[in-house]
Amino acid sequence: MEQHPVPQNISSYEFRLVGDMTLKQFLYLAGGLVMAFLIFRTPLPVIIKYPAVFICAVMGAAMAFLPINGRPFAKWISAFMKAIYSPTEFVWAPSPPSTKTVPRIPAAPPPAAPLSPATSFTSFVTSLAPEPAPEPSPVISPPPAESPFPTAPTPVTLPSTFPGTARVQSPATPDSPTQTAYHAFTPPPQISPVTAPAEAAVPEPVISPLPAKAAPSASSVVSPLPPLPNIPLTGPGPRPTITPPPPAPQATLTSAVTAPTQPNILSGQINDSAGSPMSGVTLEILDSQTGIPARALRTNRLGQFQIAIPLPSGSYVINSEKDGFNFPPVSIKVANSLIPPIVITAQPQNA
Repeated sequence: MEQHPVPQNISSYEFRLVGDMTLKQFLYLAGGLVMAFLIFRTPLPVIIKYPAVFICAVMGAAMAFLPINGRPFAKWISAFMKAIYSPTEFVWAPSPPSTKTVPRIPAAPPPAAPLSPATSFTSFVTSLAPEPAPEPSPVISPPPAESPFPTAPTPVTLPSTFPGTARVQSPATPDSPTQTAYHAFTPPPQISPVTAPAEAAVPEPVISPLPAKAAPSASSVVSPLPPLPNIPLTGPGPRPTITPPPPAPQATLTSAVTAPTQPNILSGQINDSAGSPMSGVTLEILDSQTGIPARALRTNRLGQFQIAIPLPSGSYVINSEKDGFNFPPVSIKVANSLIPPIVITAQPQNA
């Protein structure tokens, strides 16, 4: 049976971030060295400065790497400082008696005596008996709501001096043993609406119809067409000729080479055997004495070429190259003067 590993305390584990040192050890060591360097740079006497530098460096190293009895040196220093500055003498003073009352604990009720089996059975049967139905409570009817025309008003006795009134006795009802007198209801006076006098009727205007015009006769509306002249039929005439518009003038590429304005500047143009400019021709300007290339360039789409940096004085050979064409080498001499444009004509491959 495989045993489980023994659990270990990993809460105090610290990652080693700076080499084999933890971040706390690195800060202790760096702090001690920084303090030693600052003291070394101060203008203190040598007797005080060097011991202080040594003590700061040793304290930083000890706090980082020197544990004593399994506890870091920094813990010992903090415990030492706490023991020095904590009080060592204490004065005892009697405290006043507490005014708090102890809460009373209620006594437990005495245990109930056990019931006999017969009593227990009787109480069980009694608990199973149906409960008696509750007596119906008397229903209290709410008082009748008051209405603007009371149905059962109190008896009113009118004096006999009022003319046009009479005592009316209501029929006896079982609920009201006494007779009730009602006041004769006098209808409200009727108000007849006042009619406004009818306005005088405005006579409607009589519109007389327009006299009907006589419809024109068909003979007067439709007039006969004049007879068509007799035109002799001939064959189809000549069709007009359509001349197409002249084509739009296309832009033509000029092959004029601009003469250089600085001395020792080479420029020119390369044409094929038909006199058309050739683009993409590679030119190599060689020193005729040493054979070292001085310049290398290619013609543009107009077949022109020109160098930007003047050549040193001397003799040069221009070699041109393009697939399918042969170009004769051209020798020139540069002597600090303006050089006219050079025109090189290609030769066919079989020439």
